[in-house]
Amino acid sequence: MLINTSQLHDHVGDSISIQGRLVGLEQCLAKNGHSYFRLKLVDSAGAIKAYVWPEASLYEFIETINVSEQHLVELNGRVTHLNGCHFLKLSELYVVSASHVRNGAALLPLPLVPVRAREALDWLINFIDELSNEPLRAFLTGILMDPTIGHRFIRCRASASYHSAYPGGLLVHSVQVAQLAGSWAVMLGESELFIALTQVAALLHDLGKIDTVGEKNPRPMNPSLYQHEIQTVHLLAPHISRLIADARIEGMVISHLIGRLASTKHYREQSMIEELVRFADQASAGHQQKQSLEQLIKLLPQQSSNDDSFYNRFCV
Repeated sequence: MLINTSQLHDHVGDSISIQGRLVGLEQCLAKNGHSYFRLKLVDSAGAIKAYVWPEASLYEFIETINVSEQHLVELNGRVTHLNGCHFLKLSELYVVSASHVRNGAALLPLPLVPVRAREALDWLINFIDELSNEPLRAFLTGILMDPTIGHRFIRCRASASYHSAYPGGLLVHSVQVAQLAGSWAVMLGESELFIALTQVAALLHDLGKIDTVGEKNPRPMNPSLYQHEIQTVHLLAPHISRLIADARIEGMVISHLIGRLASTKHYREQSMIEELVRFADQASAGHQQKQSLEQLIKLLPQQSSNDDSFYNRFCV
């Protein structure tokens, strides 16, 4: 049974599995003189300590782990409650890859998530949990588990001095754009796939800011030399290639959208998804802290008359 740290209290005495980042590992000495290992795992909901005793078969394996690498792991064991705390009596430990994770957002370490961005992260976790399109779910999880992207994305500002100019602001802004664009797509009566593609593109439209804006000054890259839109394309390129291999339609649409959203050219024709994401981006940035999400949703743009959109050419 795979759970997260917020569910531990419901599973005392049960054998469970839990995934997260291994951030702590120390060898301790018990009162009887025997040594044991204490591990600490974190996910987006909190943390848990796990204990391994010398008689356990994985004891020698634990000795070889370099905790500074903060491996993504899966722990198996029995949940115990003692002195007001939950811990895990560990029986198995596996170092896992992103392909073995269902929801990458759920494994982002809570201590790294700025307080102002935690509500946005909760939305993102639920969005991925409920995403029925498996290729898009795996695509987002792969991005969030990418060591060059995930932690930086949740801590980045949305701008240096304008809207959401605080650590975590990029996640807050990206989630709001996804909420707006997705709500409008629903109001327009679009398909489930259309809505999912719209929200995924919205979530990723400003990803390159992790390179050009960053968490604080000085910026990671000089914005006069590097455009965040182009950095978005570079960061997503390997992930989009894998998505195209797994699901051609989804991959080609996302590739097209990210490329178009990164361009400063004015196109005579735009796909409906592109229009929705652009308008949602402008609404979110321009009305920051002036209007509620519900008020912004009422700013539904007029439906495009372009019936030959990129999405339609692939999906009709």
